[in-house]
Amino acid sequence: MKTSLKICILFGSIIIFLSSYREDDTTIKLKWNKAYAGETRDTVTTGLLWSLSLLGADLPLGCKDDGIEWNESNLITLHLHKMGFAETNLKFLKVLCDSIKISDEYKLTGGIDIGRWIVLTLHSPWHYYKITGTAPTLQEFYNRHSIDSNIFFVVCNSGVAKKPRRIKMEVGSKINDLCFVAEQSNDSNCNVNFTAIEYETFDVMPNSQLRFAIYDRNGNLKDASDTTNSHAGKPGKCMWCHESKVQPLFFRTEETNSNLTLKDFTKMVDSANAIIDTYRK
Repeated sequence: MKTSLKICILFGSIIIFLSSYREDDTTIKLKWNKAYAGETRDTVTTGLLWSLSLLGADLPLGCKDDGIEWNESNLITLHLHKMGFAETNLKFLKVLCDSIKISDEYKLTGGIDIGRWIVLTLHSPWHYYKITGTAPTLQEFYNRHSIDSNIFFVVCNSGVAKKPRRIKMEVGSKINDLCFVAEQSNDSNCNVNFTAIEYETFDVMPNSQLRFAIYDRNGNLKDASDTTNSHAGKPGKCMWCHESKVQPLFFRTEETNSNLTLKDFTKMVDSANAIIDTYRK
């Protein structure tokens, strides 16, 4: 009887230890250093929640109060396990948190500057890819989706590409049907020849936020686009224009041998945004 009791107590202690370890491992302290006069705790909290959503967090009801704790010295305790991350995505965040906690900054100040933390997660391509569960190769991206023959060429007036750009897309009736692939080329005339040397993609995460990736000519992930042919930059820069929607064309482009007309393409973009808006509501 005593032995059984000891085993039960030991087992209970292990469960408690594992539970507390998991919580500690996914909790990070962020320090707010006020940047401008109008910046408040509310605006910082809103920005933090938005950044977490761009990383794939579902942000369940009550997470703002349960997962973000402020103290008097403007230090935030962020409970990542309460923000609605999938377990597979949370695993990498655990590793990243561990690395941050052994830094000199963290040891000296008791936390990491909130801006620095966002740069290390949302705006560091390789961390961003891991946290958001990005397809490791272009082929895997295609395996996840069903891109048909919807093709549109953007030439002359692209706000991103320096040479002709070929956009392939899938716009179905469901949120997980949406995906776009922009193929970059160094050819000057897409009507004669088009050889893709780089691929910029986005699809939609379960929380309705767009997920961006850049692949090289062999279909492997890369941290940023080649500046020789594109202004796209890192995935974090894609968010400048695509932060909350599928971006329509900035400039009118000439008609080419695309199987989609300009009117068709615009209609598909509008349809994609309508699907995203409906899903979010």
